[in-house]
Amino acid sequence: MITLDGYTLDYFGLIAQTGHENGLAPTVDRILPIALMDGAHDFGSDNGPRPFNLPLAWARELTRIELQSKIRIFTAFLYDSRGKARNIELRFDYESDKYYTVRYVGSVTPERLFSMAFFTLPLIAFDPYAYSNETNNEVTWGSQVITFNSDYLMGHEGGETVTIISNDSYNVVLSGFQSLRPTINLDGVGTNVTIQTNGKSFTIAALGGSAWVINGQRYQVSKDGSNALNEYSGDFLELFKGDNEVTITGSSMNFTLQVTFRDKYL
Repeated sequence: MITLDGYTLDYFGLIAQTGHENGLAPTVDRILPIALMDGAHDFGSDNGPRPFNLPLAWARELTRIELQSKIRIFTAFLYDSRGKARNIELRFDYESDKYYTVRYVGSVTPERLFSMAFFTLPLIAFDPYAYSNETNNEVTWGSQVITFNSDYLMGHEGGETVTIISNDSYNVVLSGFQSLRPTINLDGVGTNVTIQTNGKSFTIAALGGSAWVINGQRYQVSKDGSNALNEYSGDFLELFKGDNEVTITGSSMNFTLQVTFRDKYL
């Protein structure tokens, strides 16, 4: 089963055909050919946008008028109010705890046969990763979104909020297969507070009783909702699969700490 923004294909009167495309993202290779040298220098690669091609059909309509109405409704779903292709969350039933953010690309010309139509819907995830439906602090037993088919294990440490009053350490578990930069929330007081993990660290000279949000994914730092990047010194932290020991040092500390993220997968 395939869902688009939570809607099953049946909602649009569509039937999934066999052979949909859901493969690896293509690599974007950085190479440099050199004259008189065989091959090329390899400078590594990145992951390009991830394509999806979904063969679909309308085969239940009684008339061509009903068919055209279904086509119009589905077309409107793919576009925003300005007539631009919009982002949609794509899920597959064999991995229902994860989603891709995709949009329609290219062109579609349905093959019409009386009151039926067959076509392949081309979608692309410009961010090629799959993401967990819930953030790490939302993972709880009894969840209606996280299932036993997911990568979370019994006893998962789920981004709980801790209170820091002295130099301490805090374990963060990354269940996804891809490293990421988390969001770190600090609220309270502390002087020369330094937070470190995996060889990277940052320091805030004075928390000042404010609520800080360090969004590593967007390289943003806010203090009580206002930009505070000029008061932030150091790196944006990176987490890797498995256990990540986060250490906290400073003086006159009494603040809460929470590390949140959405696991991502290749």
